[in-house]
Amino acid sequence: MIFRGKHRPVRLLFLTTLLVLLSWGAGLARTVAVLPFDDLSAGGNALNLPFTEEVREVLAEQGFEIVPPAKVESFLAENRLRATGYIDSLHAVKLCAETECDLIVVGSVTEKECDKEGAVGFTFTILDGITGKPVFGGNGAMSLGGCIGVLGLREPEGIGDIRATLLRENLSVSKSLAKAP
Repeated sequence: MIFRGKHRPVRLLFLTTLLVLLSWGAGLARTVAVLPFDDLSAGGNALNLPFTEEVREVLAEQGFEIVPPAKVESFLAENRLRATGYIDSLHAVKLCAETECDLIVVGSVTEKECDKEGAVGFTFTILDGITGKPVFGGNGAMSLGGCIGVLGLREPEGIGDIRATLLRENLSVSKSLAKAP
């Protein structure tokens, strides 16, 4: 066996971590604070609030309780946090304590609107509310050119049409947390 002798503490730590993660995912509905997604396509300190709202909707569909946007925005203003695609662990823990959430989702989005070549790409990180450390992350991208339907039926007409599909395919947080180490 691999974990004999001096490796026994490593085995116990691994098993304990595994049990905590399994019981964590099996609990009741978790509360999530979604920070406004940075809009990298606009440059500067732009936020993409419509995309952020779609992220909240997808997470709510997965059974998560969502911290009201007004509470999140109030926290950001009170703590003078401008860049929302990232939050340090100290502020993450403070946000969770003030909003009573379990997880925080931060991320960025890039959108390019063109007639035939529109595209959307995003990245996200899920932070633990107790430690403020990343639990899981991911990304996704989709373009109009890559969404060709069978016989040309039901093809998207703009990036608004591909956003929902992109989020549902790539922001499966429940499944992601079940796979997290």
